[in-house]
Amino acid sequence: MDDRKRILLIAVIGAAALAFLCLILPANVAYYYVLIMHPLTLLAGFIFALQVSTIYTGDLKKSFLFLSLFLLVYVPVNIQPLVQYLIPIMGNYGLLVLQILNYALLLASCFYTVKVIDVKRMNRYGWLFLALLTPLCLYIIYHSFQLVRGSNMNDAAAAIVGVLIPVIDMAVVLMLVPVLFLYLQYLKAQAQESITFTFIMVGLILNFFPVYIIEIFVSASSQIVNNTIMNAAYLFSYLLMAIGLYANRKYDDWGFKMIEKALR
Repeated sequence: MDDRKRILLIAVIGAAALAFLCLILPANVAYYYVLIMHPLTLLAGFIFALQVSTIYTGDLKKSFLFLSLFLLVYVPVNIQPLVQYLIPIMGNYGLLVLQILNYALLLASCFYTVKVIDVKRMNRYGWLFLALLTPLCLYIIYHSFQLVRGSNMNDAAAAIVGVLIPVIDMAVVLMLVPVLFLYLQYLKAQAQESITFTFIMVGLILNFFPVYIIEIFVSASSQIVNNTIMNAAYLFSYLLMAIGLYANRKYDDWGFKMIEKALR
């Protein structure tokens, strides 16, 4: 294993350890830990993405710039006291608009990435992965719809938002998968590799799943367990994105030898 892979492996283990703390800390301590770590990690990702955007020009610069804006808009959404304060002011539709804006920034980033790649077709592995993922996404939408219908919501706006958000989430996931595989195909064709970009994309894709997977497999009565596992999963996905962006930035600044020295 070369130095770059070894360093990134250590970083992933560290990210997993930080996420695991959500599961073992006392509930009151874990609440404040998550309250700080979620927005802090996203803010770090925003700063790293913005710095990476200054390295490139043209469409690749735009790709990282839109990614940085996506992460920045995502910061306040992950500050629960702020969200609870804004719900009565903005309403459910206001939060939906904010979420759609965030998705638009992410898709704009993906658009410019694909534009740089200029690859027209995914290989069979990409199509196979997409074919396996699509039924899961459709089931998640169906399951979320059943939960909304069974909750007997009196607020029509909340019910509409409850149905629309899973649809948008899964649509974004299915759009991200081709971007990831097309990028990896492009790098392979150019005899290059980009583990750092893979970290960013995998972190993004994982970000959309925790709440739905927990709803499917964990009893609704275990609300504390649900929140704890979701918080750990979200933190891990945010850390993966931050690791990929940090490594990308430092690769151009110092090279991985300097990263290795800094981690010692």
